[in-house]
Amino acid sequence: MIDTTVKKAYPIALLCDVMEVSRSGYYFWKKRGKSARQQEYENSVVQEAHKVSKGTYGARLIAEEVESHGVSCGVNRRVIMTPL
Repeated sequence: MIDTTVKKAYPIALLCDVMEVSRSGYYFWKKRGKSARQQEYENSVVQEAHKVSKGTYGARLIAEEVESHGVSCGVNRRVIMTPL
């Protein structure tokens, strides 16, 4: 919604006024979790990376593979390996 470079140049209150969004609505949007569709997509990308590696990739390599598909993820082993 609001790019980090723009946030550094202008205050959030001004940006929210320009975009006709309440500040509380912006912060609520920023704090919300991922949608079920987004989580399902990310899980499918992780499962596909695991399948392609024939089960040999660990959390780090799966994280690299997933990020090469444009999905950001950390190297938290429990989170990455849970869908498998």
